[in-house]
Amino acid sequence: MKKRVLSLLLCLVMALSLVPSMAFAEEVEHYGLWVGGVEVTSANRTNITGEGIQGDVKYFPNSNPETGGFLQLANDVVISGSFAYDYDNYGNSMEAAIYSERNLRITSSNTTIDLRDIYEQGKRPTEIDGICMMNSSWLDISTSGSVGELTINLPDCQTCCGIYCEDRVSIATNYNMFVNINMTPGVYEDSYGICTTGDEGELSLSNGVFHIVGACHPVYGKVETN
Repeated sequence: MKKRVLSLLLCLVMALSLVPSMAFAEEVEHYGLWVGGVEVTSANRTNITGEGIQGDVKYFPNSNPETGGFLQLANDVVISGSFAYDYDNYGNSMEAAIYSERNLRITSSNTTIDLRDIYEQGKRPTEIDGICMMNSSWLDISTSGSVGELTINLPDCQTCCGIYCEDRVSIATNYNMFVNINMTPGVYEDSYGICTTGDEGELSLSNGVFHIVGACHPVYGKVETN
């Protein structure tokens, strides 16, 4: 009897040794969000770091996707990296500094998105976006302080958008936004400061200030002010 029990225990130990250690690891959750070329997951969301990110960046998911998760950008954050969210038939990429496939709320006091050296990184983009919201997701931008500021610097490219959104974009009270696009006049015509598309696409402003320089189309879509 004892030998039989020992044999069963030995078989159990051998069976457990064959189970991959990853089976016991905590499953990583993906949020459909990239910042500075870094995918945000449950493993790094409280300390999002990368070569293209300077400063303190955190993400707080929401159990209700309709409410939107919070991307918290501390003061003086600089984002210079980008995520290639699509490619054309020739291998040219479409790049975005912040790319989201879900509703997103950004809180920021003073943030700079600067992709002017993207070509020096060896990339060949046909489209460059500061912030790109896909899958009919909306974007809210607010500040944790009394006044917020977001500066987006983009280089010359076939298509440029400071913010591209397939739903609404809402900018909070007392927020200053600067979009600078270094477009070559007469070469490319598809440059937008803020572009909203779709049936629900609109730009909602509340006592904010916008400076959009170099864009052929400063704002594309419906605009609501209050």
